[in-house]
Amino acid sequence: MCALTGFATPAASSDGFMLLQLDGHVVKWGKSNLNAPARITYAFVTSPLRDGSARNCKAVDRLDDLARRSGLKPEDIKREAEAAFRLWEDVAGVTFAEARSEEEADILIGQQMQPRGHAFANVRLKDQELATKPGGSNNSRGFGERALPEPLPPIDRDRPVTAIERSTICLNPERPWKIGFDGNADVYDLRYTFAHEIGHAIGLDHYRRDGNLMSFRYSEDFRTPQAGDAAGARTLYGPPLPLD
Repeated sequence: MCALTGFATPAASSDGFMLLQLDGHVVKWGKSNLNAPARITYAFVTSPLRDGSARNCKAVDRLDDLARRSGLKPEDIKREAEAAFRLWEDVAGVTFAEARSEEEADILIGQQMQPRGHAFANVRLKDQELATKPGGSNNSRGFGERALPEPLPPIDRDRPVTAIERSTICLNPERPWKIGFDGNADVYDLRYTFAHEIGHAIGLDHYRRDGNLMSFRYSEDFRTPQAGDAAGARTLYGPPLPLD
């Protein structure tokens, strides 16, 4: 779900995506213009980390407890997160590399120390904060939320763009998690969840219709970014970068 501070105005497209915006500003990594690629780093939290100014992911820790409760190994969870990053690299001009330290990372990943919901992303801008999370109301978006039948405004590609300073992704360790689809939509697949939250972390909002990775509802019909997801990411970052 996506809870915004300031005046939030979603930018929707007939291509099936919505961009995160705050006070009329599109948000993204890298250069402050659309269709510009970005190289982004990430790190897995290794010790308790607190951010009292965050709207979500105020307190996060390493993924060990989440792994233990779900009968998984921490390294398996990390591999699913890394695979989710690759999914976005395949469709848009973003690359992700693990940072040498948490201090240097653009995106941090860990488990919630104050468990709620399923998974959240907190997005901090250079000059103000935007928070995203699955669940909530008002200016919020989330898995399982009823899609609202309101008209979607067109994207103004001349809108100003604000740079993201840091994003944090946090999962609820008290929820059961799995790797892969088995038809049980009450237990979320980690790769799908990470990919969805990474979408928020790079500047995508929830789309109000089913059929996309960034839709409100968790789905086991697909595990990769769909056409609308790819179109949104390319609007921000351009086409996939050539392999080195």
